[in-house]
Amino acid sequence: MADDVSKRNLTDVPKVLAILGSLRATSFSTAILRALCQEEGLGIPLTVKTLEEIPLYNEDLDTDPPQTAIAELRYEVQASDGVVIATPEFNHGMSGGLVQGAES
Repeated sequence: MADDVSKRNLTDVPKVLAILGSLRATSFSTAILRALCQEEGLGIPLTVKTLEEIPLYNEDLDTDPPQTAIAELRYEVQASDGVVIATPEFNHGMSGGLVQGAES
């Protein structure tokens, strides 16, 4: 958490956070994001974050300060110039883990 968002300027390489909505190691979403990270012509490095440590939303656990994994995810989103979300379709919508993680 050492990067200070306020000190960034337009000449910096953009920081893009990629969030995986799938927890399965061999999912297509995971493969796509990993391939994007290795794509040299992209010119923008991606940091991939999984939701493995993010619990399903429970208002009883929505504390101040938040749990460590939630605080880290919030910081990573705030410190990023952009966010890419890759998630499988689940019954014509986003996966439950991603929806719940977004509420954290």
